Amino acid sequence: MTIQHKDIPDAERHEPKGASTASEGTVYQSDGGGSGNWETVKIVGQDSAPEGKVPRATGTGSVVWTYPPNGWTYQKHAGTVQVVDALSEQKLIIDGNSADSNNDYLPRAIRGTGNLWDSLNSKMTPMVEGDAYDVRINLPVTSTAAPAAELTLKIDIGGATTPTDVIVTEYAEAGKTIPYLMSFYIGVFTIGDFFTNGGQFFVKTNAGSITITGASILIKRTSGGDW
Repeated sequence: MTIQHKDIPDAERHEPKGASTASEGTVYQSDGGGSGNWETVKIVGQDSAPEGKVPRATGTGSVVWTYPPNGWTYQKHAGTVQVVDALSEQKLIIDGNSADSNNDYLPRAIRGTGNLWDSLNSKMTPMVEGDAYDVRINLPVTSTAAPAAELTLKIDIGGATTPTDVIVTEYAEAGKTIPYLMSFYIGVFTIGDFFTNGGQFFVKTNAGSITITGASILIKRTSGGDW
C-alpha cells in the first residue's frame, strides 16, 4: 500500500537529512546542485564585508554594509599661547600638535584618512550634512591683565575671518585665581553652511585680557546624517 508523505503522522516522520549530526543553530542550505549543507545563518554580504562594518536595512528588502556613525577626536594646541582681549573677536587656535591629541577613535569611515577638526585652519569639519555632535572646549587660563571678568565664545559657520553667521554664543566667568580652566559643553547639528564652511570658534573678553595655554577640543559624533 502506498502512503503519501503528507499523510504520515508527525511522530513518525524523519528529521531532515543530517539533522542528527548538525551543529546547534545551523540550518540546511541548498548548494544549488541538488544537495546542501548545514550552515550558520549569515546575512547577505557577511563573508566579504570589511572589518567593523555593520548591516543596515535599506527598507526595500535588502541590507547594505556601512560603518557605525559614532566616534570622536581630541585635539590640543601645542604652539604659542593665545592672548584674548576685548578689542576684537579672534579665532580660537588649536593646532592639534600636542602629544595629547588623539585620532585613534574617530568614526571608522574616516579613521586614518580624515578628521573632524581641521588643525591647519582651526575649524570643525563635519563628515556628512545632518550630522550631530557634542563638543567640549577647554581653555586653560595662565595669566590675566586688567579686570577681565567674562569670556564670550561663539561658533560661527559663515566661513569668514570674523563672525558673520553665529549659531551659538556661550559665556564663562573670568578673573579667577590663576591658573584656572574654562570649559564649554555644546551640542550642535550640522546642515547648510555648517557643513559647507565648517565651524569656527571665536573668543573675546569683556575687558582686559587673558592668556590661554594649551587650548583643546573634544568632538564626539553622536549621530550621522547618512543614517
